[in-house]
Amino acid sequence: MEEKEKFNQSKYNYQWAQENYYRLTVLLPKNQKDKIKAHAARCGDASVNAFVNRAIAEAMERDAARLDAQQAAELEALAHAHKPAGT
Repeated sequence: MEEKEKFNQSKYNYQWAQENYYRLTVLLPKNQKDKIKAHAARCGDASVNAFVNRAIAEAMERDAARLDAQQAAELEALAHAHKPAGT
């Protein structure tokens, strides 16, 4: 008779993470880790991972706004450059 395989929670968690997340490795100078961890805690982030995710999201929002403004200015400049004289 076959023995039923015991449920392995850590294997399940690992597999789920593999299917649902992308792992990113970041290289930092050795003295930075503790500074980042302390900063994340001061800012109320639950973990360094949460802090890094928040920092990336905020940087992307800032960059998008800057790029949108820059692109809008470039389009405006192009529109003015191509207007016929006297309009």
